[in-house]
Amino acid sequence: AKKAYDKAVSDGQKVLDDNNASQADVDKAAKAIEDAKGNLNGEATNKDALKSAIDDQPTTQGSANYKNSTSDSQKAYNDAVADGKKVYDNPTASQTDVDNAKKAIDDAKKALDGKDTDKTALTNDVNGQSATHNDPSYINGSEEAKKAYDKAVSDG
Repeated sequence: AKKAYDKAVSDGQKVLDDNNASQADVDKAAKAIEDAKGNLNGEATNKDALKSAIDDQPTTQGSANYKNSTSDSQKAYNDAVADGKKVYDNPTASQTDVDNAKKAIDDAKKALDGKDTDKTALTNDVNGQSATHNDPSYINGSEEAKKAYDKAVSDG
């Protein structure tokens, strides 16, 4: 039905471009377009899932999985979202275009290869500060070394 509609519009354009076209030719072309339009049975493009995937970008970018991923996988994700925004903003995007853009975002998100941030060692070091302060190496250390240690712990 879409091909028939496109052909009717193309034929109608030829009639418009023809300076010698009669009223009957114009009426016939207009009716052909209206008939072809009436035979179109496609549904409106649903962009809701794509919008959700796009709107999830700040949350994804705030995750450890994203932050600890390689720059290549971060770029792939950001590019997929940027491309998805273009499809979302395109009023003539087909459902296939929308679905493909959503899938590209989902695939790029799944490909993020970062791991959760492991702060165990740092936590142990910070929590062990009081024990270190009682250790002879700290007690007998230089003031400069003590300040450097205390600053490192407070900076985390």
